[in-house]
Amino acid sequence: MNNPYSFGSNQKGNSNTTNNTNYNNTYGYQNTMNNMNQNNQMYYNNQNYNNQNYNQNQNQMNYYNTNNMNNNQMNYNNQNQYQNQGQKNKTQQTKTTNKTTQLQFQQQQQMQKMQQNPKQQQFQQQQQVKQKKETQKFGPKTKIDVNLLKQATQTIKKPLKLFTNTKDREKVDNFGNLYSIIKTVEYLERAYVRDAISSENYTKECGKLISQFKVALDSVGMKIENVSQWMKNYGMNCKAAEKTLIEQGVPSTIIHGNNYEKEQGESGVFIFQTASFFITAMDSVKLNMIAVDQLQPVLSDLLNSLNKIDKLKPDFDGKVRITKWLKILNTMMASDELSNEQSRQLLFDLETSYNLLNSTLKQK
Repeated sequence: MNNPYSFGSNQKGNSNTTNNTNYNNTYGYQNTMNNMNQNNQMYYNNQNYNNQNYNQNQNQMNYYNTNNMNNNQMNYNNQNQYQNQGQKNKTQQTKTTNKTTQLQFQQQQQMQKMQQNPKQQQFQQQQQVKQKKETQKFGPKTKIDVNLLKQATQTIKKPLKLFTNTKDREKVDNFGNLYSIIKTVEYLERAYVRDAISSENYTKECGKLISQFKVALDSVGMKIENVSQWMKNYGMNCKAAEKTLIEQGVPSTIIHGNNYEKEQGESGVFIFQTASFFITAMDSVKLNMIAVDQLQPVLSDLLNSLNKIDKLKPDFDGKVRITKWLKILNTMMASDELSNEQSRQLLFDLETSYNLLNSTLKQK
């Protein structure tokens, strides 16, 4: 007979075994899956690490390759440069050697010709001596550039514009008038020295040119102290005109006198004129007429009349004083006036000169 309790016990036992097997199966499956995942992760990590190392190695190889290529290119360029320089040096050397050989050949030919012709040899020696002297004086000859000569000739052919408006044109015209007056005075002085003009005409023309010179200076706006430098800048070698216009301010006959053209019996007339000129000059200073254009004509007439008196010496003190004042007035503008000290000194010099004139005339 069968045991009724055996069936139940068997079922429990079977259920326990199935549960154990199921648990073992699930736990083992999970372990295997975890192991597989870990292995896969490690594989992927190793693969990434290997890829990174590969990329780094590849980049390093590319960097070294590019550097090597650049170095090779530089070496190639340097070699080409050295080759080109060597070729240039060779060509220059060949040119210099060709020139030297040509010069030597020409010199040999010249020497042969000179040996054949002794006169030509002497002429050649004379030319060499002249060239040495010229180099000692002026230095070695410089080569002339043909292009520069062409440009210079083209610029010379073009008309030069001295002015662009009416104001500049007026300025250029005024400077031209000043230039022409100075040149005219220079030729007038030369003509007077050569006795090609009489003293009367010289005094008249020179006085007119002096007044024109002062007007031209005013129109240009130049001071009389700067005229000599302006003349040097434009290459005006006019020493006589410079002395007459800048230093004296009056004709030379007024300063030095003109005794050889006097006639007999006129000394009394000249003395009377001189006395009247003295009185006029002193009255003008007392009446405060001390501008340059007011005093200079009176003093020039006074000096001219003093020079006409035979009894006075060339170094008369009155002449020296008046000549000094004429030179002072010549350095000033026409509108300038004397100061109080200068006017008092001028009046004192006029009075002393007048008294000296009276004393010298009474003695003789």
